[in-house]
Amino acid sequence: MGAPKSRRSSRAVPMPGAVVATLDQLSRSTHYGADDELVFGNVHTGLPPARSTVNNRLQARLAEAGVRRIRFHDLRHTYGTLMAASGVPMRTLQELMGHRNLETTLIYADYAPSGQELSWAEAAFKCVEVGARGQPTAGMPSRMSIEGLARTTSTSGSAPSSTSPHGVP
Repeated sequence: MGAPKSRRSSRAVPMPGAVVATLDQLSRSTHYGADDELVFGNVHTGLPPARSTVNNRLQARLAEAGVRRIRFHDLRHTYGTLMAASGVPMRTLQELMGHRNLETTLIYADYAPSGQELSWAEAAFKCVEVGARGQPTAGMPSRMSIEGLARTTSTSGSAPSSTSPHGVP
């Protein structure tokens, strides 16, 4: 992997404990489970999968779930929007997202979900609990589990791409 674009490109991003536990379990289930290795690395080499492989697998999982096509980068926008909607101070969100200018971060500031949107989100993500093998225990097809997504995104023998230590661009 190459060097970060800038000093701001290398940063810690907080994750809920359940996500950390699931990623840790997934990492330990591979041949490349050391703390300094990728969680979503190629299963044969441990190197990052090609961007096209990640995108193709993402699109396949979205289609299986009946969700519209999105770009991988749209997940970053979703993160910013959800963090802003949950009340994270804009200055903190600026740092978390690595934005140089606060104006860039303020794009996310005006979004406030309605009561209906919140209930839709609650209904869509009922399967918060994940079983011992990373499989959802209710509400979502097992093919959409983190383990299943990781398994399918890490099967190509590809060269490294510019991603974070955990395989996320």
